[in-house]
Amino acid sequence: MTAIMEGDYPLTKHFRLGELWCPCCHGVQISNLRRLCLKLECVRSGYGPMEIASGFRCHLHNMEEGGRTFSRHLVGKAADIKVWTDGDRYKLVQALLKNGFRRIGIGKTIIHADIEESTIPVLWTYYP
Repeated sequence: MTAIMEGDYPLTKHFRLGELWCPCCHGVQISNLRRLCLKLECVRSGYGPMEIASGFRCHLHNMEEGGRTFSRHLVGKAADIKVWTDGDRYKLVQALLKNGFRRIGIGKTIIHADIEESTIPVLWTYYP
């Protein structure tokens, strides 16, 4: 169930609700976001601090971002994490794989990581 939140607060030690809620309406799916952040905490220990570019998205914001109809962002199971260099991209993908992420999208400035319970590992790029 999607909720609209008023106040920012910690979801885990290093991730706050405000960095993962929908930027247009502050919509969230708390239980999935918390599960996602718990997995990202494990990644952070091997990668270092992360900046979230996108977390939960309402349907309108997802359309504005060009997101897919069944995007995991719509249910709070995905985060796009900012990267600045090729080395950052490599190190983050390596840390995500090491910590059990099985669905990873690679973009020029972000890495998409989601916790969809897929039986088939998937790695894709956003490059044309």
